[in-house]
Amino acid sequence: MEELLRFGARNGVSHDAAEDTQGLDGGGVGCITVHPSRKYLVVGELGVNTNVYVYEYPSLALYKVMRGGTECGYSCARFNKEGTKLATVRCPPRPPLSLP
Repeated sequence: MEELLRFGARNGVSHDAAEDTQGLDGGGVGCITVHPSRKYLVVGELGVNTNVYVYEYPSLALYKVMRGGTECGYSCARFNKEGTKLATVRCPPRPPLSLP
């Protein structure tokens, strides 16, 4: 786990939710999950037209980029028990600012 936190620190992932993080897409990190085999680490980004990044573990080499899933970022990602499917939850779009 310590190694994952070091990787996260290098790539804009933080264990402190109050800390501002940028992520690879520049909008921050929305979620992180680990494959049941512990061979992959998945990072869902925040922002506009963001991606989901899959890294190999323990090498932390970028394995795959999943594009086009949402326009406003990811708030949650989970694998099924077998690790054959990945589900992601998109962030709700931000409502426009209204001033009375």
